[in-house]
Amino acid sequence: MSKLLIISSTAAELTPLQTFFLCPPFPEFQISTVNRHLDVLITGIGMAAAAFQMGKIPPLKYSALIQAGIAGSFSEQLKLGTVCNVTEDCFSELGAETADGFISADAMNLPMDYKFKLHTPTHLKIPEWKKVKGVTVNTVSGRDASIAALRARFNPDIESMEGASFAMACMHLHYQGLQLRAISNRIENRNATAWNIPLAIEQLNAQLIELICLNNLK
Repeated sequence: MSKLLIISSTAAELTPLQTFFLCPPFPEFQISTVNRHLDVLITGIGMAAAAFQMGKIPPLKYSALIQAGIAGSFSEQLKLGTVCNVTEDCFSELGAETADGFISADAMNLPMDYKFKLHTPTHLKIPEWKKVKGVTVNTVSGRDASIAALRARFNPDIESMEGASFAMACMHLHYQGLQLRAISNRIENRNATAWNIPLAIEQLNAQLIELICLNNLK
């Protein structure tokens, strides 16, 4: 039997899914059963929390992992509410600062994995979401200088706080993984009044429910 684990940083990001299945609120830091096809894990916010909680996922229990969350967009082509399939992600801050600027883990010859490709589950019917490249940060970008530096180093489409942790967990646990991100804001000089988190959550869950229905996982 095919069983999926849906992972999110906060229960609020999956509230419409919870309502759709008439579930009680999803608790943090433990795996909750939705039905015989679906489990949910709420990890907490940030790359460290996500990596720690996903490190406890049993190997070989699920047919695939799905991370569902919101993200900021570097691209003007990604309108607020757009749902994306993140196929590449990285820990963008791994490296060192010098008097001349940032040097990457690659340039330092550090033996670490920090760039990842996600392998979309082959057994699932997947809607035609736009495929994008992500970066994962501890500090959400909100200044022109830091935004320009990220663009120059990685040329990303979106930014999140957990994506690369998910990709790393999929790699080490030998799971195929799908990272779904709905755009809640532009990456620009911080202007939270222009964000639309409710729209992003609404669209994220609508697409997640479409995926579930398309694959008869109700």
